[in-house]
Amino acid sequence: MARWGRGSAGHTVIYGSRTPDDARIRELVAASGTAARALTPAAAAATAPIVMVTTPWVATEAIVKSLGDLQGKVILDTTNPFEFRDGRDVELPVEGSAAQMIQAWAPGAKVVKAFNTLNFRVMAAPEKAEGPSTVPLAGDDAEAKRIAAEIIATLPPLLSFDVGPLSNAYYVEMIALLSVNVLLQKRPDAFELVLRPRAK
Repeated sequence: MARWGRGSAGHTVIYGSRTPDDARIRELVAASGTAARALTPAAAAATAPIVMVTTPWVATEAIVKSLGDLQGKVILDTTNPFEFRDGRDVELPVEGSAAQMIQAWAPGAKVVKAFNTLNFRVMAAPEKAEGPSTVPLAGDDAEAKRIAAEIIATLPPLLSFDVGPLSNAYYVEMIALLSVNVLLQKRPDAFELVLRPRAK
């Protein structure tokens, strides 16, 4: 979970961890700049106006429901409803999309699907990407998507692209599934997503 404000890209990050005093978590916080800290997930979510959900899908429902009242908060959902089986990631059954299920578990929050299509290396170090990568944004709240786009704008060469309502998160999640399974083929041409407006 994250709160954005200050830091190397202009953000303050509060990590939500079941063991915020663990040595590995302290090391992560130290590497994240002087504005970072770690709390329990519920405490981090209570403190932050923006919550980033970055959990394995099988743990997401329990964690989101444990965070307390998320009314009015922006939730950036990075999850993908996949499971690794027989050498590839396969889609797990969800109602519509993972993002829509998170919205149901957090009524009153403003859920935006974001960051789920990025390769983990690009997510860790966007500046090392070989050219721009697009972060599709799906959500029903225009202001929440504007906030997400502003965050992305501070992480060049990442670009944001509004793909419409939260119901379109399903298609964004399927892009991630395709990307991961191409990557698992160990092909040299695994792709990063780049979207641009259609020519008029």
